[in-house]
Amino acid sequence: MSAMTVAMKAAAIILAGGQSSRMGTNKAFLPVGHQSIIAAIIEELRPIVDEIIVVTNDPASYRHLDVQITTDIIPGQGPLSGIHAGLTLSPHFYNLITACDLPFIHRGLAQKLLAMAPGYDGVVPRQGKYLQPLFAVYTKNCLAALEQCLLHDMRKMTDFCRQVPLRYVDECEIGDCGDLEKIFYNVNTPADLRRARELAEKELQSPIPVISIVGTSNSGKTTLVEKLLPELKKRGYRVATLKHSAHDYDVDHPGKDSWRHAQAGADVVVIASPSKITMIEKVQQEPSLDEILSRIQNVDIIITEGFKRGNKPKIEVFRSCVCQELLCPADELIAIASDIPWDIGVPCLSLDDAVGLAELIEARFLAKKSR
Repeated sequence: MSAMTVAMKAAAIILAGGQSSRMGTNKAFLPVGHQSIIAAIIEELRPIVDEIIVVTNDPASYRHLDVQITTDIIPGQGPLSGIHAGLTLSPHFYNLITACDLPFIHRGLAQKLLAMAPGYDGVVPRQGKYLQPLFAVYTKNCLAALEQCLLHDMRKMTDFCRQVPLRYVDECEIGDCGDLEKIFYNVNTPADLRRARELAEKELQSPIPVISIVGTSNSGKTTLVEKLLPELKKRGYRVATLKHSAHDYDVDHPGKDSWRHAQAGADVVVIASPSKITMIEKVQQEPSLDEILSRIQNVDIIITEGFKRGNKPKIEVFRSCVCQELLCPADELIAIASDIPWDIGVPCLSLDDAVGLAELIEARFLAKKSR
Protein backbone atom coordinates (compact mmCIF):
# COMPACT_ATOMS: atom_id res chain seq x y z
CA MET A 1 0.00 0.00 0.00
CA SER A 2 1.29 3.45 -0.85
CA ALA A 3 2.20 5.84 1.95
CA MET A 4 -0.44 8.29 0.81
CA THR A 5 -3.26 5.81 1.24
CA VAL A 6 -2.56 4.53 4.73
CA ALA A 7 -5.65 5.34 6.81
CA MET A 8 -5.38 6.40 10.44
CA LYS A 9 -7.43 8.41 12.89
CA ALA A 10 -5.97 11.89 13.16
CA ALA A 11 -6.79 15.47 14.03
CA ALA A 12 -5.64 18.70 12.43
CA ILE A 13 -4.59 21.43 14.86
CA ILE A 14 -4.48 24.99 13.52
CA LEU A 15 -2.35 27.42 15.52
CA ALA A 16 -4.07 30.81 15.52
CA GLY A 17 -2.75 32.38 18.70
CA GLY A 18 -0.19 34.81 17.30
CA GLN A 19 -0.42 38.56 17.61
CA SER A 20 -0.05 39.27 13.85
CA SER A 21 2.00 42.31 14.84
CA ARG A 22 3.79 42.70 11.51
CA MET A 23 0.51 42.45 9.60
CA GLY A 24 -1.49 44.69 11.91
CA THR A 25 -4.60 42.50 11.70
CA ASN A 26 -5.57 38.86 12.26
CA LYS A 27 -3.79 36.93 9.49
CA ALA A 28 -6.14 33.95 9.69
CA PHE A 29 -9.05 35.91 8.24
CA LEU A 30 -7.21 37.67 5.43
CA PRO A 31 -8.71 36.74 2.05
CA VAL A 32 -6.42 34.96 -0.40
CA GLY A 33 -8.14 33.72 -3.53
CA HIS A 34 -11.83 33.15 -2.96
CA GLN A 35 -11.75 32.75 0.84
CA SER A 36 -9.85 33.52 4.04
CA ILE A 37 -6.60 31.70 4.79
CA ILE A 38 -8.06 29.73 7.68
CA ALA A 39 -11.16 28.78 5.68
CA ALA A 40 -8.89 27.47 2.91
CA ILE A 41 -6.88 25.44 5.43
CA ILE A 42 -10.03 23.91 6.90
CA GLU A 43 -11.43 23.12 3.44
CA GLU A 44 -8.17 21.47 2.41
CA LEU A 45 -7.77 19.31 5.52
CA ARG A 46 -11.33 18.37 6.44
CA PRO A 47 -11.56 15.47 3.95
CA ILE A 48 -8.53 13.68 5.47
CA VAL A 49 -8.83 14.17 9.24
CA ASP A 50 -11.42 13.17 11.81
CA GLU A 51 -11.38 16.43 13.76
CA ILE A 52 -10.15 19.99 13.35
CA ILE A 53 -9.03 22.01 16.37
CA VAL A 54 -8.20 25.71 16.37
CA VAL A 55 -5.97 26.99 19.17
CA THR A 56 -6.61 30.68 19.74
CA ASN A 57 -6.71 33.25 22.49
CA ASP A 58 -9.72 34.86 20.81
CA PRO A 59 -12.32 32.04 20.70
CA ALA A 60 -15.25 34.29 19.84
CA SER A 61 -13.74 35.16 16.45
CA TYR A 62 -13.60 31.50 15.40
CA ARG A 63 -16.93 30.11 16.60
CA HIS A 64 -18.51 30.35 13.14
CA LEU A 65 -16.04 27.85 11.64
CA ASP A 66 -17.62 24.58 12.86
CA VAL A 67 -14.42 23.35 14.52
CA GLN A 68 -13.27 22.54 18.05
CA ILE A 69 -11.75 25.57 19.78
CA THR A 70 -9.31 25.70 22.67
CA THR A 71 -6.95 28.21 24.26
CA ASP A 72 -3.40 27.99 25.58
CA ILE A 73 -3.07 26.12 28.87
CA ILE A 74 0.36 27.62 29.48
CA PRO A 75 -0.02 30.95 27.68
CA GLY A 76 2.38 33.43 26.22
CA GLN A 77 5.10 31.11 24.91
CA GLY A 78 4.48 31.07 21.20
CA PRO A 79 3.77 28.06 18.99
CA LEU A 80 4.83 25.55 21.65
CA SER A 81 1.93 26.75 23.82
CA GLY A 82 -0.48 26.19 20.95
CA ILE A 83 0.84 22.73 20.09
CA HIS A 84 0.63 21.74 23.75
CA ALA A 85 -2.98 22.94 24.07
CA GLY A 86 -4.02 21.30 20.80
CA LEU A 87 -2.46 17.93 21.63
CA THR A 88 -4.02 18.03 25.09
CA LEU A 89 -7.53 18.49 23.66
CA SER A 90 -7.13 16.15 20.69
CA PRO A 91 -8.76 12.72 21.08
CA HIS A 92 -6.32 11.25 18.55
CA PHE A 93 -2.75 10.00 18.93
CA TYR A 94 -1.64 11.41 15.56
CA ASN A 95 -2.05 15.11 14.89
CA LEU A 96 -1.18 17.36 11.98
CA ILE A 97 -0.08 20.79 13.17
CA THR A 98 -0.35 23.79 10.88
CA ALA A 99 0.06 27.51 11.34
CA CYS A 100 -2.92 29.67 10.37
CA ASP A 101 -0.95 31.74 7.86
CA LEU A 102 -0.21 29.05 5.22
CA PRO A 103 -2.69 29.68 2.38
CA PHE A 104 -1.41 26.95 0.05
CA ILE A 105 -1.12 23.83 2.20
CA HIS A 106 -1.68 20.55 0.39
CA ARG A 107 -3.71 17.62 1.69
CA GLY A 108 -1.55 15.14 -0.23
CA LEU A 109 1.51 16.25 1.74
CA ALA A 110 -0.49 16.13 4.98
CA GLN A 111 -1.54 12.54 4.21
CA LYS A 112 2.03 11.57 3.40
CA LEU A 113 3.39 13.01 6.66
CA LEU A 114 0.71 11.21 8.67
CA ALA A 115 1.48 7.93 6.91
CA MET A 116 5.17 8.33 7.82
CA ALA A 117 4.48 8.88 11.52
CA PRO A 118 4.21 5.31 12.96
CA GLY A 119 7.36 4.52 14.93
CA TYR A 120 8.16 8.16 15.67
CA ASP A 121 6.84 10.91 17.92
CA GLY A 122 6.45 13.14 14.91
CA VAL A 123 7.38 13.90 11.30
CA VAL A 124 8.89 17.25 10.33
CA PRO A 125 9.53 18.28 6.71
CA ARG A 126 12.82 19.84 5.74
CA GLN A 127 13.01 22.18 2.75
CA GLY A 128 16.62 22.75 1.84
CA LYS A 129 18.39 23.53 5.12
CA TYR A 130 15.23 24.80 6.84
CA LEU A 131 12.87 22.76 9.01
CA GLN A 132 9.12 23.31 8.65
CA PRO A 133 7.95 22.41 12.19
CA LEU A 134 4.68 24.32 11.84
CA PHE A 135 3.38 22.05 9.10
CA ALA A 136 4.25 18.75 10.70
CA VAL A 137 2.87 15.74 12.53
CA TYR A 138 3.20 15.30 16.30
CA THR A 139 1.82 12.55 18.50
CA LYS A 140 0.48 12.59 22.03
CA ASN A 141 3.90 11.30 23.14
CA CYS A 142 5.20 14.85 22.66
CA LEU A 143 3.17 16.29 25.54
CA ALA A 144 5.73 15.60 28.29
CA ALA A 145 8.57 17.26 26.34
CA LEU A 146 6.34 20.21 25.48
CA GLU A 147 5.43 20.73 29.12
CA GLN A 148 9.09 20.63 30.16
CA CYS A 149 9.98 23.24 27.54
CA LEU A 150 7.12 25.51 28.58
CA LEU A 151 7.82 25.20 32.30
CA HIS A 152 11.49 26.02 31.76
CA ASP A 153 10.84 28.97 29.44
CA MET A 154 12.29 27.18 26.40
CA ARG A 155 10.22 28.73 23.62
CA LYS A 156 12.08 27.74 20.45
CA MET A 157 10.74 24.94 18.29
CA THR A 158 14.29 23.65 17.93
CA ASP A 159 14.57 23.25 21.72
CA PHE A 160 11.52 21.01 21.68
CA CYS A 161 12.50 19.07 18.54
CA ARG A 162 15.82 18.04 20.09
CA GLN A 163 14.00 16.32 22.96
CA VAL A 164 11.75 13.93 21.04
CA PRO A 165 12.41 11.20 18.44
CA LEU A 166 11.22 12.85 15.25
CA ARG A 167 11.52 11.74 11.66
CA TYR A 168 12.84 14.45 9.36
CA VAL A 169 11.84 14.13 5.71
CA ASP A 170 13.63 15.86 2.86
CA GLU A 171 12.44 17.12 -0.49
CA CYS A 172 13.42 13.87 -2.21
CA GLU A 173 10.77 12.09 -0.09
CA ILE A 174 7.94 14.62 -0.37
CA GLY A 175 8.70 16.62 -3.51
CA ASP A 176 6.10 14.68 -5.50
CA CYS A 177 3.39 16.40 -3.45
CA GLY A 178 3.83 19.65 -5.32
CA ASP A 179 5.68 22.95 -5.16
CA LEU A 180 7.07 22.84 -1.62
CA GLU A 181 8.13 26.48 -1.68
CA LYS A 182 4.52 27.42 -2.35
CA ILE A 183 3.05 24.91 0.11
CA PHE A 184 5.21 26.28 2.95
CA TYR A 185 4.71 29.93 1.96
CA ASN A 186 3.49 31.87 4.97
CA VAL A 187 1.97 35.32 5.21
CA ASN A 188 3.58 37.57 7.81
CA THR A 189 3.68 41.01 6.20
CA PRO A 190 1.62 43.07 3.75
CA ALA A 191 4.23 42.26 1.08
CA ASP A 192 3.77 38.53 1.76
CA LEU A 193 0.02 38.98 1.43
CA ARG A 194 0.34 40.72 -1.94
CA ARG A 195 2.54 37.89 -3.22
CA ALA A 196 0.11 35.24 -1.92
CA ARG A 197 -2.78 36.91 -3.69
CA GLU A 198 -0.79 37.03 -6.93
CA LEU A 199 -0.09 33.29 -6.63
CA ALA A 200 -3.75 32.56 -5.87
CA GLU A 201 -4.94 34.64 -8.84
CA LYS A 202 -2.58 32.80 -11.17
CA GLU A 203 -3.87 29.49 -9.82
CA LEU A 204 -7.50 30.49 -10.33
CA GLN A 205 -6.74 31.45 -13.93
CA SER A 206 -4.98 28.19 -14.77
CA PRO A 207 -6.97 25.77 -16.95
CA ILE A 208 -8.77 22.83 -15.40
CA PRO A 209 -6.70 19.65 -15.98
CA VAL A 210 -8.30 17.09 -18.30
CA ILE A 211 -7.54 13.36 -18.39
CA SER A 212 -8.99 11.13 -21.13
CA ILE A 213 -9.68 7.46 -20.37
CA VAL A 214 -9.33 5.66 -23.70
CA GLY A 215 -9.37 2.10 -24.97
CA THR A 216 -11.10 -0.25 -27.36
CA SER A 217 -14.73 -1.24 -26.90
CA ASN A 218 -15.29 -3.55 -23.89
CA SER A 219 -11.83 -2.86 -22.48
CA GLY A 220 -13.31 -1.56 -19.22
CA LYS A 221 -13.18 2.23 -19.58
CA THR A 222 -16.44 2.91 -17.74
CA THR A 223 -15.54 0.43 -14.99
CA LEU A 224 -12.23 2.20 -14.44
CA VAL A 225 -13.93 5.61 -14.34
CA GLU A 226 -16.38 4.24 -11.74
CA LYS A 227 -13.48 3.12 -9.57
CA LEU A 228 -11.40 6.27 -10.08
CA LEU A 229 -14.11 8.81 -9.21
CA PRO A 230 -14.57 7.73 -5.54
CA GLU A 231 -10.80 7.87 -5.02
CA LEU A 232 -10.61 11.44 -6.30
CA LYS A 233 -13.71 12.45 -4.32
CA LYS A 234 -12.22 10.88 -1.19
CA ARG A 235 -9.32 13.30 -1.58
CA GLY A 236 -11.75 16.22 -1.63
CA TYR A 237 -11.67 17.13 -5.34
CA ARG A 238 -14.63 18.30 -7.41
CA VAL A 239 -14.74 16.17 -10.56
CA ALA A 240 -16.58 16.50 -13.87
CA THR A 241 -16.92 13.64 -16.33
CA LEU A 242 -17.52 13.81 -20.07
CA LYS A 243 -18.64 10.77 -22.08
CA HIS A 244 -18.24 10.64 -25.83
CA SER A 245 -21.04 8.96 -27.79
CA ALA A 246 -20.88 8.18 -31.49
CA HIS A 247 -24.69 7.98 -31.66
CA ASP A 248 -27.54 10.39 -31.07
CA TYR A 249 -29.18 10.21 -27.67
CA ASP A 250 -31.95 11.85 -25.67
CA VAL A 251 -31.94 12.55 -21.95
CA ASP A 252 -35.42 14.08 -22.00
CA HIS A 253 -38.77 12.26 -22.06
CA PRO A 254 -41.63 12.79 -24.55
CA GLY A 255 -44.54 14.62 -22.99
CA LYS A 256 -42.52 16.33 -20.23
CA ASP A 257 -42.64 20.13 -20.11
CA SER A 258 -38.96 20.47 -21.01
CA TRP A 259 -39.43 18.11 -23.99
CA ARG A 260 -42.35 20.23 -25.13
CA HIS A 261 -40.17 23.35 -24.91
CA ALA A 262 -37.62 21.73 -27.21
CA GLN A 263 -40.29 20.51 -29.61
CA ALA A 264 -41.67 24.06 -29.77
CA GLY A 265 -38.30 25.31 -31.01
CA ALA A 266 -36.11 26.15 -27.99
CA ASP A 267 -32.44 25.87 -28.96
CA VAL A 268 -31.37 25.52 -25.34
CA VAL A 269 -33.50 23.99 -22.58
CA VAL A 270 -32.40 24.21 -18.96
CA ILE A 271 -34.04 22.12 -16.24
CA ALA A 272 -33.32 23.28 -12.68
CA SER A 273 -34.15 21.67 -9.36
CA PRO A 274 -32.87 22.21 -5.80
CA SER A 275 -30.20 19.51 -6.30
CA LYS A 276 -29.15 19.65 -9.97
CA ILE A 277 -29.21 21.56 -13.24
CA THR A 278 -29.47 20.00 -16.72
CA MET A 279 -28.87 21.91 -19.94
CA ILE A 280 -29.83 20.47 -23.31
CA GLU A 281 -28.51 22.35 -26.34
CA LYS A 282 -29.12 21.58 -29.99
CA VAL A 283 -25.98 21.75 -32.17
CA GLN A 284 -25.62 21.81 -35.97
CA GLN A 285 -22.38 19.80 -35.85
CA GLU A 286 -20.43 17.96 -33.19
CA PRO A 287 -18.38 20.50 -31.18
CA SER A 288 -14.68 19.93 -30.59
CA LEU A 289 -13.45 18.57 -27.29
CA ASP A 290 -12.04 21.97 -26.31
CA GLU A 291 -15.36 23.66 -27.12
CA ILE A 292 -17.18 21.24 -24.82
CA LEU A 293 -14.60 21.56 -22.06
CA SER A 294 -14.83 25.37 -22.11
CA ARG A 295 -18.40 25.07 -20.78
CA ILE A 296 -17.39 23.12 -17.67
CA GLN A 297 -16.56 25.25 -14.64
CA ASN A 298 -16.12 25.08 -10.86
CA VAL A 299 -14.35 21.72 -10.75
CA ASP A 300 -10.78 20.68 -10.00
CA ILE A 301 -10.42 18.10 -12.78
CA ILE A 302 -12.32 16.75 -15.80
CA ILE A 303 -12.26 13.05 -16.66
CA THR A 304 -13.36 12.17 -20.18
CA GLU A 305 -14.27 8.70 -21.40
CA GLY A 306 -13.33 8.28 -25.02
CA PHE A 307 -11.92 11.08 -27.21
CA LYS A 308 -8.93 8.90 -28.16
CA ARG A 309 -8.11 11.33 -30.98
CA GLY A 310 -8.24 14.33 -28.64
CA ASN A 311 -5.19 16.29 -27.56
CA LYS A 312 -5.48 15.64 -23.81
CA PRO A 313 -3.26 13.42 -21.62
CA LYS A 314 -4.57 9.87 -21.74
CA ILE A 315 -4.79 6.77 -19.62
CA GLU A 316 -5.27 3.77 -21.88
CA VAL A 317 -7.28 0.81 -20.62
CA PHE A 318 -5.94 -2.41 -22.12
CA ARG A 319 -7.49 -5.85 -21.76
CA SER A 320 -5.60 -8.62 -23.56
CA CYS A 321 -8.72 -10.65 -24.34
CA VAL A 322 -10.25 -7.86 -26.46
CA CYS A 323 -7.27 -6.13 -28.08
CA GLN A 324 -3.81 -6.97 -29.39
CA GLU A 325 -1.95 -3.67 -29.19
CA LEU A 326 -2.19 -0.23 -27.65
CA LEU A 327 -4.28 2.43 -29.39
CA CYS A 328 -2.08 5.37 -28.46
CA PRO A 329 1.65 6.06 -28.79
CA ALA A 330 3.59 6.34 -25.55
CA ASP A 331 4.05 10.11 -25.83
CA GLU A 332 0.27 10.62 -25.56
CA LEU A 333 -0.08 8.47 -22.43
CA ILE A 334 0.45 9.28 -18.78
CA ALA A 335 -0.35 5.71 -17.71
CA ILE A 336 -1.68 2.34 -18.83
CA ALA A 337 -4.24 0.31 -16.87
CA SER A 338 -3.73 -3.24 -18.08
CA ASP A 339 -4.03 -6.94 -17.26
CA ILE A 340 -0.56 -7.56 -18.74
CA PRO A 341 2.71 -5.64 -18.22
CA TRP A 342 3.93 -3.01 -20.68
CA ASP A 343 7.46 -1.62 -20.81
CA ILE A 344 7.22 1.48 -23.00
CA GLY A 345 8.42 4.13 -20.54
CA VAL A 346 4.93 4.85 -19.17
CA PRO A 347 3.61 3.79 -15.73
CA CYS A 348 1.66 0.55 -16.06
CA LEU A 349 -0.86 -0.27 -13.32
CA SER A 350 -3.33 -3.09 -12.91
CA LEU A 351 -6.90 -2.64 -14.09
CA ASP A 352 -8.05 -2.60 -10.46
CA ASP A 353 -5.49 -0.08 -9.14
CA ALA A 354 -7.72 2.99 -8.99
CA VAL A 355 -5.84 4.15 -5.88
CA GLY A 356 -2.53 4.15 -7.75
CA LEU A 357 -4.04 6.01 -10.69
CA ALA A 358 -5.63 8.60 -8.39
CA GLU A 359 -2.27 9.18 -6.71
CA LEU A 360 -0.55 9.56 -10.07
CA ILE A 361 -3.17 12.04 -11.26
CA GLU A 362 -3.06 13.98 -7.99
CA ALA A 363 0.74 14.25 -7.96
CA ARG A 364 1.02 15.27 -11.60
CA PHE A 365 -2.06 17.41 -12.18
CA LEU A 366 -3.64 18.41 -8.86
CA ALA A 367 -0.71 19.31 -6.61
CA LYS A 368 -0.96 22.90 -7.90
CA LYS A 369 -4.61 22.96 -6.89
CA SER A 370 -3.72 23.07 -3.19
CA ARG A 371 -5.42 26.11 -1.75
